[in-house]
Amino acid sequence: MVHIPVSRMHRLLRGLARVCAAALACSTGLAHADSLRCPGSLSVSVNEKAYPGWEVYSNDPLRLTGADVSYLAGNEEATLDPQQPVRLNDDRLSTVSVYDLRKADGRHELYLDYHYGIHAQLSRAIPPSMTECRVVHHGAFDDTREFEFEVGCE
Repeated sequence: MVHIPVSRMHRLLRGLARVCAAALACSTGLAHADSLRCPGSLSVSVNEKAYPGWEVYSNDPLRLTGADVSYLAGNEEATLDPQQPVRLNDDRLSTVSVYDLRKADGRHELYLDYHYGIHAQLSRAIPPSMTECRVVHHGAFDDTREFEFEVGCE
């Protein structure tokens, strides 16, 4: 067994994520987009044959439960702090958190990390031309046609 230090493993995984994100962006036409929008749900499947004798249960699809703007500070992952959340006066009891990407001063490559519960995460590099990300949390929503969170960057 080969032992790889956690910091090196993190850099390797981030590099792989960047390659995958670039390939995905090019294949979906997002490489030149002026905004990023987060999928409200993530489709997953469990290989039931890998667990013989067990009944497998999975919430498919996983619903978006939040987002962060992250970057690598030395060997550690860090997150950008949003501005103070603002409560909207709407019937969905919404709050908006704004991340000012200019606060990073171009010192770090920024990533938008989408959380789907504690079970899954999508991450994508944020193009340097974008200046702001917004996370909207709806306190009241109808899960048959609406999502609890909406996330996007421009």
